[in-house]
Amino acid sequence: QDIEILGVKISDYIKMNPGLVREGNKNFYLQWRLWASFLGFGNLHKSYFIPNPAPRIKDILIYFKEELDINKTYTFNEFCLFLISKCPDLKSCVQENKISVFLSLALRTLHDQKVITLEYHQDYPTIWFLEKSNLHSIVDQVTHVKIGGGVFE
Repeated sequence: QDIEILGVKISDYIKMNPGLVREGNKNFYLQWRLWASFLGFGNLHKSYFIPNPAPRIKDILIYFKEELDINKTYTFNEFCLFLISKCPDLKSCVQENKISVFLSLALRTLHDQKVITLEYHQDYPTIWFLEKSNLHSIVDQVTHVKIGGGVFE
């Protein structure tokens, strides 16, 4: 889900998504929120789950660092193909050349942590669009991702 999940208490999430309830398991949402946090899909804050898969993506980048060249710049398309191959659960966050709100948040978080560097090359023909944010140096357009930072050393 995208932005509509913000502001929804975890206990109300099941009301919005009754298909997630396992037969005979009324406490599924309690289990879900703990596992979702543990697996790096977001953080718990009071009664709310804030989706931000940055920890999950960072773990994947570290775990598969042998498949990536550190300090190499990849096209955003190459990066997305790598990411989706390792995290198929994020596939729905990529629609054509548009990135969902929470994957955009994760990529900006990793950019700020210097795990990756999001780049926009003006002459590159394929532009990808993060969810627009006028509060970040990467407003919306990206074409390349540079892998790097102290986390890999």
